[in-house]
Amino acid sequence: MIYEKKDKTEIKLETLFHEGGFQRKYQANEMVFMENDREEYLFYIAKGLVKLFMISDDGKEKTLLILSEGQFFGEIALFDGMSYAVNAEILEDTVIFSMSKKDLTERLIEEPGIALKLMELMAKKTRLIIEQIRDTAFYRIAGRMASLLVGFSKQFGKPNDFGIHLQISLTHQELANLLGASRVTVTKTLNKFQEEGIIDVVNRRILIKDIEQLMCYIR
Repeated sequence: MIYEKKDKTEIKLETLFHEGGFQRKYQANEMVFMENDREEYLFYIAKGLVKLFMISDDGKEKTLLILSEGQFFGEIALFDGMSYAVNAEILEDTVIFSMSKKDLTERLIEEPGIALKLMELMAKKTRLIIEQIRDTAFYRIAGRMASLLVGFSKQFGKPNDFGIHLQISLTHQELANLLGASRVTVTKTLNKFQEEGIIDVVNRRILIKDIEQLMCYIR
C-alpha cells in the first residue's frame, strides 16, 4: 500500500478515534452493519479492508467502495438520522474504532479542524462514487476495468522493479460486482490485459506492468 506522510489533522483524527472510540476486531466475511439498520456511529478503519455494497430485490450485488486503513464510513446515517443505505462487510482481519454521534459532536466542537478533515475525506469518497457512475455511463468494460485498476494503484499499490503490485486480492466475481459486469466478462477483460502485457498476476494479486498503456483505455 502507498502511504503518504500524514498531516497534523490526520494524526489528530486518528488519535480522536483511538482515544474516544470503541475498538473491535473483525474477521473476514463479518458484517459491521446491514441496510436498514439504525445506529448513530461513525466507524474508522485502523487496519484492514471493508466493502460497502447494496443488494437488489432479486439478489444482485453492487459494490460501491472498498475502504482501507485511515478511512471511515457510516457518516450518512450518522448525520441524517436515518437507517444505513448500504451494507458493510469485512474482507480481511480488520480493526475498527466506532464513535457515537454524541461523543463525536463534542470532540468536533472542541477541535473544528478535525471536522474540516472529515469533510475533506467525505468529499473524496463522493468523488470516487461519481467517477464510478461516470465510468459505468461512458466507458465500455475495458475502460471501466482500467479506471478501477488505476484507482487501486493509488489506494493499494506497492511499486517494485516490475511495476505496481496491488496489495489487495479480489475474486473475479468481486471485481464484477464493483464494475457492474458479469464474471465472465471480467475474466475475458483481464485475460486481454495480460495478453497485451499490461498486467500480470503474482501471488494471486494483480501486477500492473504498464500503467500508461492501461490509462489509454480511459482517455
